[in-house]
Amino acid sequence: MGNSIETPLGRVKKTVAAAWQIPISDLIWRVALRGGRKIASVLPGQFLSFWLKSGSSTYSSINIFPSFFPIDQMAYQLSDERSKHLRLLENGIVEQVGENFQILVEGGEKIDNWDPADATLLFKFHLFYMEWLWYLNDEQFDEIFEKYWKSYRKYTCFGKGTPWSPYVVSLRAFVLGSMILNGTLKESPYYEEVIEELRAAFKWLKVFKEREVRGNHLIKNIKALIVLSILFGDEKSLKRNLWQLGVETGRQILGDGGHYERSTSYHAQVLTDLEDIRNILDATSKDSSREVAKAIAESTPWLEDTVARMKLWLSKMLAPDGQWWNVNDCVPTDSHLLKLLGVASFGKTAFMESSGYFVGNTGSLFTVLMDAGLPCPPALPAHAHSDTLALQVYISTLPFLVDTGVSTYEPGATRAYERSTKAHNTVVIDDFDQTEIWGAFRAGRRAEPKLIRAEDSGETVVVEASHNGYLFLEDSPCHKRQVELGSSYIKIKDSIFPTSSRGTNSQEIDRSSNEHKVELIFHFSSLVQFLGIKFSGSESSIGSKFELLLGVGDFNINLELESSVQGDINIVEGNSELCSLAKGFNSVEDALTVSLTCIGKVPVEFDTSFEVYK
Repeated sequence: MGNSIETPLGRVKKTVAAAWQIPISDLIWRVALRGGRKIASVLPGQFLSFWLKSGSSTYSSINIFPSFFPIDQMAYQLSDERSKHLRLLENGIVEQVGENFQILVEGGEKIDNWDPADATLLFKFHLFYMEWLWYLNDEQFDEIFEKYWKSYRKYTCFGKGTPWSPYVVSLRAFVLGSMILNGTLKESPYYEEVIEELRAAFKWLKVFKEREVRGNHLIKNIKALIVLSILFGDEKSLKRNLWQLGVETGRQILGDGGHYERSTSYHAQVLTDLEDIRNILDATSKDSSREVAKAIAESTPWLEDTVARMKLWLSKMLAPDGQWWNVNDCVPTDSHLLKLLGVASFGKTAFMESSGYFVGNTGSLFTVLMDAGLPCPPALPAHAHSDTLALQVYISTLPFLVDTGVSTYEPGATRAYERSTKAHNTVVIDDFDQTEIWGAFRAGRRAEPKLIRAEDSGETVVVEASHNGYLFLEDSPCHKRQVELGSSYIKIKDSIFPTSSRGTNSQEIDRSSNEHKVELIFHFSSLVQFLGIKFSGSESSIGSKFELLLGVGDFNINLELESSVQGDINIVEGNSELCSLAKGFNSVEDALTVSLTCIGKVPVEFDTSFEVYK
């Protein structure tokens, strides 16, 4: 989080540091495409509407594939909260990402509101995705769709504002396009208007595809373009976007099958996108020209392999309770989605080397995740957190040590904290972030992790890694962490040591010249109870030792914390940012946080153990 006030010069330095890691080609695309969208935003609405509607006669027929249903649509239909959303939609209310607003107003002087003043940008994005239409059942669909569609067309303008952000257009085009493809809208009196909207979206995305952002955004753009190419029978566009999909998956899917943004949520999104593409291609190849069928067949081998590797990666990243591990920007999953994807827990020790995630499991009480991977791709820090060497722990199927999660994407103190080093189970030096997180989606300098060893003997699992995220400080301190997992215990050794220089080849030295504040932080699940302090003090004139008693479910845990220099322990329960856990967007709960803080010259060492006792 840093301990300095932001200055204009500081912001310029951060911007330069972030831009330095972006390839020149992406910077050129960024200037060109964002400039183009800026120009479009100030053009008269009538001009944009004329341009987007022109050339409609190019597409003479509409293809229909009744067997195609998107995975997310099936997940929405199976949702445990579907009945609640149906009631809200009947009353003109849309609820998404923990927010709900009255969109449609019947009678009186008030008008429909597609731009709620108090809504976050994330809610507005989800509003215009229109994925909430998937909650509707057959009996209600026509009536409710008519009300929202008529209002949407009245209060929005082609090419203008949030509804026409390329990412938003992509998701809405896929939702509406899939409803045309599978015949859901075949008898709707608004069929032609939807087709007109989709033709406009097709033209818009061809021009404003997010080449400058890449990541899951570009995959969503390509997915929408593939569906629209199939819908409108544009063979040239289909081939071009299948080719680009192959290029992007090769770029974005790592050797271990993980998505390069290193978030389980966004990994699952991209996996779902690829499964949807595979399913629509399968339906299309059975009823297409020989040339199109050939293009589809040529894309199938790498697509099949990519989907299989991504499913295996996700299975390894499922925690004992069936939830995925919460890493980087991530929100809890719906079990229905995992079932629809055919992903079940791997349940064994696994190391995803390219992603940098290590999951340790001795087949007994404890399961551990350690993050020893890069924070993000060089040019895409949007969903990165400053969490190198952070730990998460389950005891049986109960979350114990947890990531504090994400409750907002809005710029501000909450977003800054949730991405910060202090919000994760690792070590903070001098109140700075190991990776320089700033803004809502940016990062400057970044920690570089190094795996030292990862071993599984059957009875114990050991992983050891380090990072250099604090080289910019005086004495260039580095952090090394070793975790040992046994049948009923976890031992953690953290070493913070000075190095000889701030370069990449710096060497460890005996002692620093300056004092540093070194803080070891543990965030616990809301299920964990603080039962008391067993021992607090020093066993020598040099270091400190503390023993705490904790409980979770039917388990009692003895937590021992030792430091090589004198330290102070801080136990916080509720009513503090430091012990706030996100359950999802706009939803937080209080929990327990324990930290041990030392001020002195490095090296400083912490020895921590968690052991189940009767």
